[in-house]
Amino acid sequence: MTSQLIQAMEERSFQYEFLHTVFSSPLSIELLKEWKNQSNFNPFEAQEHLIAFFSELSSLEIEKVEEKERESFLQLFFGPEHIPAPPWESVYRTKERILFGEPTLQMRKKLREFNLYFQNESKEPEDHISIELEFMIYLIDEAIKSIKEGDENKFSRALEYQFLLLNDHLMNWIDPFTDDIQSATTSSLYKGSALLLRDFINQDYQYLLDIKEVINHE
Repeated sequence: MTSQLIQAMEERSFQYEFLHTVFSSPLSIELLKEWKNQSNFNPFEAQEHLIAFFSELSSLEIEKVEEKERESFLQLFFGPEHIPAPPWESVYRTKERILFGEPTLQMRKKLREFNLYFQNESKEPEDHISIELEFMIYLIDEAIKSIKEGDENKFSRALEYQFLLLNDHLMNWIDPFTDDIQSATTSSLYKGSALLLRDFINQDYQYLLDIKEVINHE
């Protein structure tokens, strides 16, 4: 059971790491080369948009793919005048669609529960999609370490905060955020990643509900 739980956590972490990479910044030429050199890298074979992206990556010059996807990233998440898919939770969960709303303060509090501080917190709200995904990766890593150490209290805390991150944050804005991405871009990478993000967050929420139920009945 322990090894199976660790494997499940590692698989979840892999998914979150991919999504964090895609939504945190434009993809670098170095990363694209790494993916291209791994001919079977695409781990999401059932996702048609990502199939199209990795097919394009294998056939086009890296520099052309990098330039195209950089433009897509900046157009989606930076504007410059209008931002089609704002990557901040507060925009979707406040009537005024403002930055640094209540979700930001809630995320900041959760991060500090683990002595985590975002270096640019005065400029970038902590409810940015990349920060929420990175926090989940951290929490999964904490859970894996606690399983290996046999620390049940530490595991329960890490698992509870994973659930809270989904329940209090990601589940409440991922659908409209990914809908905006779908409507605003022709990029196979970002269309596919948006669908993956939406579907995986919903699946992961159900997974954590199931795990919590099992633990509560032990």
